[in-house]
Amino acid sequence: MSEVLVAAEQIRNALKLAKVRIYDDPAATLMPPAALVFAPELTLAVGNDATDATFPVLLVVADDKSSVDRLAQLIPVVAQAIHDNVENAVVRSAQPGAYNAGGTVLPCYQLNVEVAL
Repeated sequence: MSEVLVAAEQIRNALKLAKVRIYDDPAATLMPPAALVFAPELTLAVGNDATDATFPVLLVVADDKSSVDRLAQLIPVVAQAIHDNVENAVVRSAQPGAYNAGGTVLPCYQLNVEVAL
């Protein structure tokens, strides 16, 4: 399981390099641009060792007329930071959504970061 923890830490460090505030507590009051790294989906091999992990990473911005533009600018920066700084990782997809941050609904994208362990 330690490889999963190492990958999660590498993702958090890459997000810091992309100048995004990292939050570990989903109930925290966010100050966008913000990111949350959630527990990964694991692919298990015979013997129950994890071979791959897919981390949901939420990128959250303030809700105003520039939200879509900010997300569009932020996604490639974050994806490149992950590509450059996380071993065996790739951002496979990004889905738009909304994140409820303490009663305030904020625009977001969920990036699915796949890591070969």
